[in-house]
Amino acid sequence: MFSGGLTMSDDGGFDELDEFFLAAATVCNQQEADEKIPVLLSIRAAKRFVSIEPILGSVQIMDYLQPTGENAANDHDDMVSSRGLDWVIAGAETGQNARLAELDWFASLRDQCVAAKVPFFLKQVNARGEDLLDSEKIKDFPKNKTVTSDCSPHKT
Repeated sequence: MFSGGLTMSDDGGFDELDEFFLAAATVCNQQEADEKIPVLLSIRAAKRFVSIEPILGSVQIMDYLQPTGENAANDHDDMVSSRGLDWVIAGAETGQNARLAELDWFASLRDQCVAAKVPFFLKQVNARGEDLLDSEKIKDFPKNKTVTSDCSPHKT
């Protein structure tokens, strides 16, 4: 039992919250992406996203953007890893001693997301906070899932 009376279901989810739950991982390079994203994709959640910041090298995530292998055929539950990431955020390191990021790293992430039809949000490309890539601001968000519930006041 968790605070607020939530109980974990047998499959590792929170039955009452799964449709609202966002799960995320932060990675900085390919090694961290390959370690953390598969774990992230195993979590039941309405949306899963990765924040690649500070980006410290080229990161290839196409395999995590679209379902592959046996997961691609397993559409019985859209809360599990039968689908890929729902959103990708990326940004350069900021601050006085920030390490430089290459624009090609961001362009590659954007292109992978466009090819997979996954929203891409670019925070900043350098320590000065500039957020243009190829003269364009990229601030995409995932579409909201429409949730219907009876939240109206009860009349007695």
